This record gives sequence, structure tokens and C-alpha cells, in this order.
Amino acid sequence: LFPYTTLFRSSAQDFGPAEESWPLEWLQGLIAHEQSDPWVLMEIENALPDNTLVLRKLAVEVTRSLIDRLVQNVPTALDMKSYVGRLWNNLSIRQSRMGLRAEGLISIVEAVRIRRALAEANPDAFLADLAASLNNQANRQSAMGLRGEALVSIVEAVRHYRALADVDPDAFLPDLIIVL
Repeated sequence: LFPYTTLFRSSAQDFGPAEESWPLEWLQGLIAHEQSDPWVLMEIENALPDNTLVLRKLAVEVTRSLIDRLVQNVPTALDMKSYVGRLWNNLSIRQSRMGLRAEGLISIVEAVRIRRALAEANPDAFLADLAASLNNQANRQSAMGLRGEALVSIVEAVRHYRALADVDPDAFLPDLIIVL
């Protein structure tokens, strides 16, 4: 998509010589410069690793900034709404890893809201995403001590994964096993 994709991916890593600070500085400069361009932020957000220490705070900032940019444009296309739901889900995970449990719970509630609406409109395309977000919501609720709410969320996630596994066991049985 962008000529800098390889450089994004290599800059957005947690490894490399400690004295090599230029990749992170370049990436931070690009983020600051391209705040108005959601396409660049999308590419950077996609390049950031899921499990990161050095880039943890940056990952939260980029994901949050991207959500803010996309929500301002009120996405109407289903694929864009789905992408925004994915971003809220990712933001929740990233916030939780930073110890921002309350913020992570707020973010996952928004992901579930978006993904629930999408799954109601087109379950074949979006039910798996809803189930994944419900599982993450249960994790966030449990971390906040909301055991009853977490149980409700995980029971719904299991119900959806069971329905999906009945139709396509190769694709969804592993997910069902993980949440059980």
C-alpha cells in the first residue's frame, strides 16, 4: 500500500541494538507529521507488534489517534465499521497490557457494541469478530473484578463459537477450546 511498508515494519519492532534510536525517532516523527492522514496511521498501526514493551505506549497512542480520525468521518461502509471495531478491540488489549484496565474495559465495550451491530446485520461475516471481542470483554471485566459480568460475556462468546464451530469446525473449534 505504501512505499514505506518495509521500513514501518522494521521500525516498529522491540529488538535491535539499543544504540540505534533512529528507527523509533523516525517512526514518532512520521506519526506526528502524518496525524491528519489516517492511511499512514493505518499502516503504522498494522505494523506495530501485538506483544511489545518498548512500543507499548506508542501503540496505544497510534491506535487511539486512528480511531479518533476514523470516527470523525462517521464510517458507513461495513468494512470500515468492522475495521473501527477491530481498532477498539486492539486498543483495549493494548491498554490492558499497559495496566490501564478501566480504559481497556471502556474500549472493549465499544468494540462489542460495534461488532454486535455488524453481527446482527451479517452474522456470516461478523459473528466470529463479535465472539472474539466478547472473550476479550470477559477478560477485561474479570481483571476489574466484575466476575458476574465476565461470566455473562464469556457464556455469550462460547455460544457464538459453538454455533460457528458447528458450521466450520476446522476454523472455529480451536477458538472454542481456548475460551472453554
